Amino acid sequence: RLAKDYAKKRKLEGAKSGDFGMNRLYAVECMTSTTGLKADHRLALRASDIPAFATDLAAAVGVGTAPSGYTWSSDAEAFLKFAAEELKANGGKCVVIPGEQQTPAVHLAAIAINEALGNAGKTVVYTETVNPLPSIQDDDLKALVADMNAGKVEYLLILNANPVYSARADLEFEDAMGKVKTVAHLGSHYDETGQAAEWHVNAAHYLESWSDARAYDGTVSVVQPMIDPLYGGHTAHEFLQSFLSDPDTSAYAAVRETWKDKTAGKPNDADFGWRKVLHDGWIAGTAFTPKGGGGKAQGTSSAMQAPAAQAPTDAIEVVFRPDPHVYDGRYANVGWLQEVPRPVTNVSWDNAALMSYATLEKLGLEEQNIIEISLNGKKVLAPAMAVPGNADGSITLHLGQGRRTGRVSGGVGFDAYRIRPSASPLYATGATVQKKPGTWGFAVTKSHYQDHRSVSVGGDGSGTHSIEGNEAIDRGIIRWATLEEFRKEPEFAHIGEGRDVPEPATSMFPAYRYDHNAWGMSIDMNSCVGCNACVVSCYAENNIPVVGKQQVRIGRLMQWLRIDTYYEGDLAAPRAHFQPMACQHCENAGCEQVCPVGATVHTPEGLNMMVYNRCVGTRYCSNNCPYKVRRFNFLLYSDYETESLKLMRNPDVSVRSRGVMEKCSYCVQRITAAKIQADKENRLIRDGEVVTACQQACPTDAIVFGNINDGNSRVAMLKKGERSYGVLADLNYRPRTTYVAEVLNLNDELSKARGEFAS
Repeated sequence: RLAKDYAKKRKLEGAKSGDFGMNRLYAVECMTSTTGLKADHRLALRASDIPAFATDLAAAVGVGTAPSGYTWSSDAEAFLKFAAEELKANGGKCVVIPGEQQTPAVHLAAIAINEALGNAGKTVVYTETVNPLPSIQDDDLKALVADMNAGKVEYLLILNANPVYSARADLEFEDAMGKVKTVAHLGSHYDETGQAAEWHVNAAHYLESWSDARAYDGTVSVVQPMIDPLYGGHTAHEFLQSFLSDPDTSAYAAVRETWKDKTAGKPNDADFGWRKVLHDGWIAGTAFTPKGGGGKAQGTSSAMQAPAAQAPTDAIEVVFRPDPHVYDGRYANVGWLQEVPRPVTNVSWDNAALMSYATLEKLGLEEQNIIEISLNGKKVLAPAMAVPGNADGSITLHLGQGRRTGRVSGGVGFDAYRIRPSASPLYATGATVQKKPGTWGFAVTKSHYQDHRSVSVGGDGSGTHSIEGNEAIDRGIIRWATLEEFRKEPEFAHIGEGRDVPEPATSMFPAYRYDHNAWGMSIDMNSCVGCNACVVSCYAENNIPVVGKQQVRIGRLMQWLRIDTYYEGDLAAPRAHFQPMACQHCENAGCEQVCPVGATVHTPEGLNMMVYNRCVGTRYCSNNCPYKVRRFNFLLYSDYETESLKLMRNPDVSVRSRGVMEKCSYCVQRITAAKIQADKENRLIRDGEVVTACQQACPTDAIVFGNINDGNSRVAMLKKGERSYGVLADLNYRPRTTYVAEVLNLNDELSKARGEFAS
């Protein structure tokens, strides 16, 4: 939801009147994230320095608190100065958002700043907390372990959690479990905790159960089962109910009883309210009531915490963060999430010790070197990886990997929980690093230069298809301008040689004629946040197989859609661009011209399609595709035997065997379904009726699909826009997928002070 709200102010569709209404994003972080890379201005700080920076920002906007006394670099000083000035100038129209993984001190400072600027009740609203983050629930867990060790716990019920694996190393949770009389574990997998417990109960999947859940604004949804439990699983409701006074109460009855006051029926129809909830999917009127402003209850300057003393500049800190895909390890057995490359690092099937290039060099390391990280007497082996924009002196370890069990997760990555202290679970200073013999062997889907002085990068596969140097900018693959430049020259995306699509009349290949539908796509580079939701949705929709780490390492990833990340400038503080890349469905497709068996063809509606029965695996089409978006299944990656996988697959898309080329089809099965429905109703397909899987999953509405022949369609209007352009259009392939160039809302004074690009 936050990503969607952010993107609403970045689209600038039809922005020609001068009233652009574009937001500006500042980010302060230790580890490079997609949020930081999308920010107009970003500052990399060690995690231990961020609470002090928040304190100084509060003092700068007039909260009334004392400055931290930290010594900041000139770069951080400039960032602090101009960010504070903009906040004060936009009171009631700005917001300071503390990260979920930040300390209470940072949250209290953010509350105080928002209160002082008059943001409470306008741009920020306080409600109840939906769920405390499981990664930072410390006090309760410590108290539980203490009671277990003291013999005060007779029955321990563990619901869909794995504390033997994920609890802090120094708590020794498994040893404490041995002092409990009866331990019962409910879980979907026979994981580390299930093996250590006296009883393990097979948990039903949430789509096999009645339950309820709250959205982030508090709205309640009723979870309805779509299928009976496949493997005789039991729900958390049933499991817990068996220990209560009415053990025979079903999950359905428990959920309905819980919300009976909110689902009351009519006088002559007692079930009407419940049926309406099941139809709508949520219970109206259950959103949390907004509370008043911050005030003393929320945390004014008097409630702010003084930051700790500044750590020495040469100290190494270790930062613990949930994995962006498998979180705290609960999703580690989902093959899709393991195989999809992580944002920023592009690592598949792994985690790493992430650090800046300067820190890598200071420690005398190279990427993929194995290092031993020691912290408070605990040690773990991890591979080193340099990340553009990471804070110097800070090493980030992602949690959730290094599992001892699991058909998918077993043996993947390393276990960062082994050194995570309970006293400081977010970050800890004073770590030591020692290089060990050997290298790790990452599965990295996109490569970049080791020389990090100045570079623009992107690419695909094993690195052989990378576009490096400055080609990404010089060839117009990435096009962007500042807001001021856009105001002065709306056609900036088409300035320069070789960037415009040649007119059909200038080509030796005649243009196709489309009498009815002509399908096309537009992707807004301003809205894309590089989250990979589109990639996972493509897996689900098109039955794309998971190939495993070794196949990924040799360039055989089967994804039909990827997110290319391009960096420019100094990789210590780069500017980044995200670009979704799939088959461009070219009008003058190079793949069609070289296929010797006519397996890749052009449809009457402009789609570039694959005829699987004709394909003999020459791979000429892939060689002649400049976008490198075609995938060849060298091996039989699809499992035809497992019964549950048969139910998982989309019946409208064929499951491919080995030896054929695969690629994006613009979700032709969805196009066909819409055409059939329109024919039944004797009408044309309406704009927006066909929604591709990637478009449906995109949280920021960056992807728009439709009929180009319909001049009033949204996709046609976007393609007519002054910022619309085609990637590698100078090759005269005439791609049907086009992009909307980026516009950055920079603070020119800050850019000049930091030596960055300014208008």
